[in-house]
Amino acid sequence: MIEDKRGILNLISEGKEKNDREWKVTVEATERILRQLEAMGENLEQSSIEIIIENKLPLDSGQKRRMQRLKEKNACLNCLQPGHTTINCKTRKRVCFYCKGHHNTALCYTKYNDQTQSVGLIEEEKIQRRQR
Repeated sequence: MIEDKRGILNLISEGKEKNDREWKVTVEATERILRQLEAMGENLEQSSIEIIIENKLPLDSGQKRRMQRLKEKNACLNCLQPGHTTINCKTRKRVCFYCKGHHNTALCYTKYNDQTQSVGLIEEEKIQRRQR
């Protein structure tokens, strides 16, 4: 039984280390993009900067992974914070830049052309609208 617990702890630890490495790469890419934009004279305070950054980051099925993590954490599709749904979100309601859906642009199934995820996101949005 102790060996099982150690195995689980090792799996959790390995997953966390992999996740930390992925985040480090993403953060470094974001910082590099921000430095490039600043050097070009872009105003980093603009809301469109989020879209520029998203377009320059590597995709590697990110949308699918983001949706999976949000579902695991029971997180909001608007502000991406756990503990509440999009309907109950207190932050400014976001409208997707690409499809005008009620989700964060980083989750857009239209942009990422991921038909398998689009069905899940559309269904989730329908459920949340019914709960209103």
